[in-house]
This record gives sequence, structure tokens and C-alpha cells, in this order.
Amino acid sequence: MAARCSSEATHRPRSCPRFSRSPTTRSGTSRPFPSSAATPLSSRCTPPFARTLEEFVAHVRANPGRLNYGSAGTGTLTQIAAALWVHRLGLDIVHVPFRGGAQSVTEALAGRVQMLTGVTGGMLPAAANGGSRILAVSGAERLPQIPDVPTLAESLPGFVVINWNGVVVHAGTPRPILNRLFEAVMAVMREPAVRERLATLGVTPVGNTPEEMAAHMQQEAPLFRAAARIPGMRDT
Repeated sequence: MAARCSSEATHRPRSCPRFSRSPTTRSGTSRPFPSSAATPLSSRCTPPFARTLEEFVAHVRANPGRLNYGSAGTGTLTQIAAALWVHRLGLDIVHVPFRGGAQSVTEALAGRVQMLTGVTGGMLPAAANGGSRILAVSGAERLPQIPDVPTLAESLPGFVVINWNGVVVHAGTPRPILNRLFEAVMAVMREPAVRERLATLGVTPVGNTPEEMAAHMQQEAPLFRAAARIPGMRDT
């Protein structure tokens, strides 16, 4: 995901909406299948008044409550990721939810929010033409497409938030069918054209096993519990 900022706000947004619980899959009714691809989120500012994450943080602290950050909507990963690092840094900045990633990018480019967190692939074009600056990425490692952009973990040790895609099947699905599905997914993910296209979008092919995906989902649970405890993120 990416976050972006603009030098001046063109309107004063409404207050941060309450966080509502995202639907979850009940344990025992479904079975995780392999995740096929993963991409970090990015945070950027538009226009690029801050050259680094440190400069952006200093600007927010100098203007408490006067700046805004956008997301693809309340309860989306783009909001959760931004809220987590904003909270860890103790920043006073207002969340503005939009109706999806496309609208959030359009509104941020128009300068209606000073920072946007979103899927990195959607942030690269504007950053390439100088319309915005990507401040940090949320993955464990820097991206080869933008090697000069640091990870959030470099400033916030242990901070990693990944947007991943995967498949979930019914818990009663026979193992032979699971194996055939797994082989089909792996065959697609090994195709050079697919891998090349994903790379241009800042997406990393994964293709892990169902067991590895299940373990990853369990490991992510504390992250979302922490997000739910952030003041203003959910109804009381």
C-alpha cells in the first residue's frame, strides 16, 4: 500500500468514522488454500511536500488535527495499516474513508487528503511522474521497483502489513480435489508472463501450501486485534 500527502487541504473532512467489524470465516466451516500473491501497501503524499517519512511525521506533529489521510474505506486493510503506524507514532491526523481504492487515489491526487495508504501498484504511476512521493512501504523488504523507498519496519521495528490474495474452500473438500486445485494455481503462478505482469504491479507471487496459508492467517490475528483496540476504530 502507499500513502501520500498534499501540501494544503482543500476541504475539512468529517470526523473519523467508527470501525466496524469485518466479516470473518468461522473456524471449521472453511479451509484455507494457498495464497497466490502478496503486495505491500505504500504511504505517499501529494504533492510531494515531504521527501521522507520523517519529514511527513514532523509536519503532522507541527499541525495536530489539521491534516487528513485517506483510505479505500472504513475497515479496509488500507485504513487498518495506516491507523496502526499512525497510532504507533502518536500522530493526530484525521481519517477520511472513500468508496474504494480508485476513488481514494483520485481524491488524493486532487489534494483533498494529505496522505493516502493503498496498494503499491496503484501508487507507482503518480510517483513516477512526480505527482506524489511514496514515503514508505509496509512489507518486510524494500521493493525492487522503488529501492530508495524505505520500509515502515525501518522506522517501526516489526511493522509488516501485507495485502495478499488467496483461496478458501469448504472444509469438507476432499484432498484429491485440493491437490488438483493446488497444482493448477501453482502452474499459473510459475508462468513467466504472469510473474512479469505481477512484478510491474509490485506484487510478489507466493504459492504457499494450504498449511502455510493457515499458519499465516493465524499469525496475522494479533495484528487485527491490535487495530481494533485503537481509539475510534470500532464502536463501543
